[in-house]
Formats: sequence, structure tokens, C-alpha cells
Amino acid sequence: MDEDRHRKSVVNSQAATATMSPVVSMDSVRLARDASSDPRAARRVVEKVLPRIRHRIALLVPFDAEAADLENQCLLEVFRSLGRYRGEASLATWADRITYRVAMRALKRRRRRERTVLLAASERIESHSLGAGALPAPDEQTAHHAMMGRLQEHLGLLHETQRTAVVLKVFLGHSMKEVAAIMGAPLETTRSRVKTGLSDLRRRVERDHPLMELLGRQTDSARTP
Repeated sequence: MDEDRHRKSVVNSQAATATMSPVVSMDSVRLARDASSDPRAARRVVEKVLPRIRHRIALLVPFDAEAADLENQCLLEVFRSLGRYRGEASLATWADRITYRVAMRALKRRRRRERTVLLAASERIESHSLGAGALPAPDEQTAHHAMMGRLQEHLGLLHETQRTAVVLKVFLGHSMKEVAAIMGAPLETTRSRVKTGLSDLRRRVERDHPLMELLGRQTDSARTP
């Protein structure tokens, strides 16, 4: 995916910078050592690393509602780790490594949330389609489960942000404002993701008449602002 390639390029760029960085002077080591007890030294550390932390979080974890919390978490981990800084790289490059670890943990949490959303959507669609009455005939159950499998395959081919937006809006019935809040993205960005993702999904299922009917019903029931 483009987003994955972009993240890898950021990481490779940081690795290259770290490789090329010469051993720094002891000034940075002294600054790191003094930051725990000297407020002026602590401010200098923040001035050195915070702009880079913000920039890298924005690139590695875009549109995250918890971006400010991630930045604070990076700063906290930087200060907790200053005692282990030995000047093997510049202070800023050393802090980049911590930022990367925090960002990767955030991405793993995001993917777990997306899997939970997809599972909830699948269960909701299945319960609505089969109804609460008597169990359908075995052939009907088999056909329905096969259709749900095809839907999940098609959803899995969408870009992850578009897939999550479509599932939240169309299949779980959230309003557009709720989807934007859940995903931590601007409202217009969210509208664009839903529109683009839904258009892509329709194109993929256009020859699958049962799925087209299901998608049409879900889309009609989700026509809320």
C-alpha cells in the first residue's frame, strides 16, 4: 500500500541519517545527563526533539486522534531513557528511534481496532440478513456464509482507511461525524474516504448480484449526515 511504502521510506531515511551521523561531542551527553535535574537543560532537550517528534508522528501515524498523546508519550520515554544516552548518535536521531517505536505500537493498536470493527460489521450484517426468526434452510445458510466471505474479501482489498470508514458508516450505521471522531480525521477527509471506498467496493461487487443487493440495502439505511 502507498501508506506502508511511505512509512518504510521514512524509517529508511531515519536509518540512513543515523548511519551517517558521526559520534557527537560530549555536550549532548552532558545535556542529557543534566536534563533530569536542571530545568534549563530539560527545556533544551525539548526544543531539540519535540519538533522532530511532531513531524515524524504526523508522517508515521497520520490522522490519529491521539497524536498529541503520542507526542507526549514520546517525550516521556525520551526523558525516561536519557540516562542510557551515550552519544552514539545525535540526541535528535536517538530520539527518532524512540518515536518510531511509539508510532509502531500505535499502528498495531489501530489495526487491532480495525479488525474489531470488521468483525462487528460482519456479525451485524449476518444477524440482520438471517433475521431473528426460525433458522433458515441449510442451503440458505451456506449461501449466506459464502456471500459474507466474498464481502470480507472485497473489503480487504480496499485501502485500510477507506475500508474502516465504509464499514463504520455503511455497515455499522455511524453518522459521518461519528466516523470522523472514531478515526480521528477531519470531516471532509472522512466524507472523501467513504465516497471513494464505497465507489471502489461497488465496482468490485458489480457482477455479484446478491452482494450488490446487500450493499444497496446497507447504503440506503445509512443515508444520514
